[in-house]
Amino acid sequence: MPVPSPFRTVRRTAAPILLCLGMLVGYAVNPVGAGATTPTRATAVSWGISVTRMINSFRTDHGLAPLQARANLVSIAHAHNVKMAAYNRATHQLPGELPARTRISHAGYSAGTAGENVAQTATMTSVGVILVQRALNAHGGANSPRANILNRAFRFVGVDVTVDAVHGKLWVTEDFATVPSQPPPATVTMAASMLSTMNAERAQHGLPTLRMNANLTRSAHSHNLRMASYNLMSHLLPGELSFLSRLLVAGYSPRTAGENIGWNSDRSLAGVLYLQRIM
Repeated sequence: MPVPSPFRTVRRTAAPILLCLGMLVGYAVNPVGAGATTPTRATAVSWGISVTRMINSFRTDHGLAPLQARANLVSIAHAHNVKMAAYNRATHQLPGELPARTRISHAGYSAGTAGENVAQTATMTSVGVILVQRALNAHGGANSPRANILNRAFRFVGVDVTVDAVHGKLWVTEDFATVPSQPPPATVTMAASMLSTMNAERAQHGLPTLRMNANLTRSAHSHNLRMASYNLMSHLLPGELSFLSRLLVAGYSPRTAGENIGWNSDRSLAGVLYLQRIM
């Protein structure tokens, strides 16, 4: 099958970096004849959805289960694309940015196995996006985009396409993750008891009940693990995103948000409920 001529202009822009069992890999696709019209953000979002479908179609062709698209992974992929556009550079970590594995971990996923593909193209059309994904699918090897796409361990993906009108490019980031990090079962029961106590207090004040949300729970669990590692109660610890940024990563608007933290040497349910009462 003949290969489209633009595909032959693929060049590697960053040496692959091994990230545990996942790879960080970057590519640039620079075909001739970029479109004159700047795509809208809505169009770019639809292209991200199309890329996710292409990834899953490619996995299905190779006997692998499709990946589940997750909004919080899309959020961190978009944030990284914005950074790459600002610096006009395809790479996995830019000044002031956390490493890819840490960003994926902060989204509530296991830090043990993760991966990221990044790419850019000067063809700001759906054709450019398709060529980018074909390039990522095609280039094999142990530390390659193809290895990320066909990794059996991955279960979740977040794909973002960002329009860069300043440099006339599209930036593509694909973040891959395995199982979400989960708090131990005993603490899940304690958290449910805390929520019940909290909602009883809200009911007394005529307020609607709150619901437990998996993305927010994973974000809170990740922050607890960091507080435990530093033995320090704080809303922001070294190498960590701010609370508002963590909220965005979890897929929520930070316009109206809050975070309560606490600790107690009594590690029983009674200790947890006492902590909730004093909050």
